[in-house]
Amino acid sequence: MTETHARTDLAALFRACALHDFHEGIDNHSSLAIPGRPGRFLLNPYGPHWTELRARDLIEVGADGTVIGDGEAENTAFALHAAVHAARPQANCIVHTHMPYATALALSGDGLDTRLSQNAAKFHGGRYRFYREYAARLLTPAECAPTTDAIAGGTRVVLLRNHGVLVVGETVARAWWDVYFFERAAMVQVLAQSTGQPLAPMPDEMALRAAEQFEEERDDAPITWAAVRRLLDRKLPGYAD
Repeated sequence: MTETHARTDLAALFRACALHDFHEGIDNHSSLAIPGRPGRFLLNPYGPHWTELRARDLIEVGADGTVIGDGEAENTAFALHAAVHAARPQANCIVHTHMPYATALALSGDGLDTRLSQNAAKFHGGRYRFYREYAARLLTPAECAPTTDAIAGGTRVVLLRNHGVLVVGETVARAWWDVYFFERAAMVQVLAQSTGQPLAPMPDEMALRAAEQFEEERDDAPITWAAVRRLLDRKLPGYAD
């Protein structure tokens, strides 16, 4: 992957999140490690709406907070992404959003039940973790530490109490795969809970079996991501500029 490819992929991710209503306008943030530049990553500057972000708008940020490019690295964005990139170097792409259904579960007592639906089972068996204490705005290493500890242990999705969600992936395609299916799993759980009827989770061993099957399917994440890119080319073009 070249830096040009990385910039285009990350810009597309912002547009995809906006298209699917996984965003907060100009807030929230995602990053991608820059190929061949250890410790440096691309990040959205604070200010532009996610529907208008382009490849050339992304700023380059170093572990010391140095910014290369026009724009400001929002304090939470730098603190959280620098900490997670350092804790999990192979997790090249980091996505932090307040997407609505996942955030709704972050306000609940138990978060996502990974045994409730087929999509939820994708995250069963340690792939997801619910951090159950609100950690303020994640501006300091101490505030970021519980999240980075969870990510360092191999978790791909961390639900942050009273806050939102953090997703990491080896590539943009794999991060998107988890972002999309986690929100879909959260959505159907919220809808099922709203019926007031008793819920019917699958047995734990079945959820584990499904999770193992879906682990192989993650290799197809680039196919899903390519379809999303084609959709963006029709509905929100210009992100590669």
